[in-house]
Amino acid sequence: MGRVFPIDPGAAMLRALYTLVLGVGLLLALPWLLFRVATRERYRRGLLERFALRLPPRRQRERIWIHAASAGEMVAAAALARQIAQCEPRFEVVMSSTTTAGVEVASRLLPDLVRFIAPVDVGLVARRGFRRMAARVLGLVELELWPNWMSAAEHLGLPVAVANGRVGETTARRLRWSVARRLLGTDQVAIWAVQSDEVRERLLRAGVPESRIEVTGNVKVDVDRPTNRTRAALRDELRFAGDPFVGLAGS
Repeated sequence: MGRVFPIDPGAAMLRALYTLVLGVGLLLALPWLLFRVATRERYRRGLLERFALRLPPRRQRERIWIHAASAGEMVAAAALARQIAQCEPRFEVVMSSTTTAGVEVASRLLPDLVRFIAPVDVGLVARRGFRRMAARVLGLVELELWPNWMSAAEHLGLPVAVANGRVGETTARRLRWSVARRLLGTDQVAIWAVQSDEVRERLLRAGVPESRIEVTGNVKVDVDRPTNRTRAALRDELRFAGDPFVGLAGS
């Protein structure tokens, strides 16, 4: 696979420093982490995947890898994956999440697709995971830019796209700093598909070229709405009588 953007030596130094600090933090937290793994079953789930020791095997079709942080982002990721799988059947679409909750949502929404816990953002682990995945394209939902992930993508020449991009004002201000941009690899992102014109303007002020930004709307909101039949089935399942008022909160 050809390289998308040239390797930035300055970014490599920043990421090496980040990895060193992260490694020290993990060593300090190791007793607590081992205790959690020993006492909580949910911490043991996906442990081999987190360290890139067990990942989905390669298949004959080229692979598109879509990653979402957790359950909420996975709703948008699933809508995107469904469209790609329908429109581009020559590709195998695989989905990952940082949390077990995200993988469970993917399992419910798209049971036919491969899903797994994503490798942690540690240098050697990230590179081994990316090599084993052998993806053709990596899609990051909302703004999942991790330094060592971006480094692994850079070394493999793997194109990266941000889908359903959401960038707050505080994050946009930080992205104006050269150090933050180089650490997170924003210049490596080939396509920014963002939720709104407001996000587009923030990215432009942060130095992202206009040619790489597309406003595509919020995939979480613009998913297929339930039909009257599915609404009726849901009311029956939840035992709602008549037409009660229902309050729903989320983040």
